[in-house]
Amino acid sequence: LKDLRSWGEPLLAIFREPGSRMMLTVALIFAFTATMGKAVLSYVPPEHFGAFYFVLLGLLMPLFWVLPLPRRAAAAGSRAPVSLRALFRRPWAVAAVAALNGLMIYTHFLAIARVEVAYMLAVKRTSLLFGILYGALLFGERGLGSHLAAGALMLVGVAVIVLG
Repeated sequence: LKDLRSWGEPLLAIFREPGSRMMLTVALIFAFTATMGKAVLSYVPPEHFGAFYFVLLGLLMPLFWVLPLPRRAAAAGSRAPVSLRALFRRPWAVAAVAALNGLMIYTHFLAIARVEVAYMLAVKRTSLLFGILYGALLFGERGLGSHLAAGALMLVGVAVIVLG
């Protein structure tokens, strides 16, 4: 009975933990926007839409950063947010991340244009395995075995999609 309860904990966390509800909301928003992105790609080439989409997000994100700032500052004990100057301390690192992100955007929308959205996103999510390995190797996170088991289960799902 204890093992059965531990398998249900992630579902029960949705009702207890606000962070779980937020992540579920993010997943729903992402599923909607990814599907709508596929519809837009019937009118706009992927390389143009990818650039437009992320420029639009880049212009809108400061609004989401600035608007809740007074509440965040009060909650954080009036600590100042990280300034943009911090980005310019390592310009080559910022440029490398920007270039890799641009490549990701291009290949993401190219893949969305060519295959079913759900299939592409399922395969793309296998990148989580790299996150699991980075967490263990670079940051010393514990529980690598159970995390890799969960990742392997995800890969089984991808294999079912590919072979089906």
